[in-house]
Amino acid sequence: MKIRNYASLILLWLIAVLTPSCSTADGDWDDMPQAVAGFVSQYFPSQGIDSFTPLADGGCRIEVSGGVVLTFDADSEWSEIDGRGSTLPGVLIYDQLPERLYGYLLETELTDEVYALSRDYRVYAVTVHDTVLTYDIHTGTVKYPPQENN
Repeated sequence: MKIRNYASLILLWLIAVLTPSCSTADGDWDDMPQAVAGFVSQYFPSQGIDSFTPLADGGCRIEVSGGVVLTFDADSEWSEIDGRGSTLPGVLIYDQLPERLYGYLLETELTDEVYALSRDYRVYAVTVHDTVLTYDIHTGTVKYPPQENN
């Protein structure tokens, strides 16, 4: 009798462990605006979604499996992309930055060193290494502050 009870417990435990748990990740894809879901699947195709959070201003915040955090505005345009210590995909940098800014990154060999991006209607900010360079949308100028000597 005891053996049967143990066998039943082991069987229940195996079913619980081996049965995929329900996750909100699939639901998160359905909750996202189509343009946002397309952006995430284009630039982070092999990663899932850890969370999708609608924001009070009509935008949303997405945490991609692997650590990247994306923030979109009410028009489904990205406003921030944070690699959280990892560099961002090169194709994203190429596609999403103005040509002049991307050219500057290419000339200075920084295209593989971008850890975060942000933008608003005035400026793009690109985090590379331990500094932030900016691109003024109106003037088209790139500013890369000199690093301090410690």
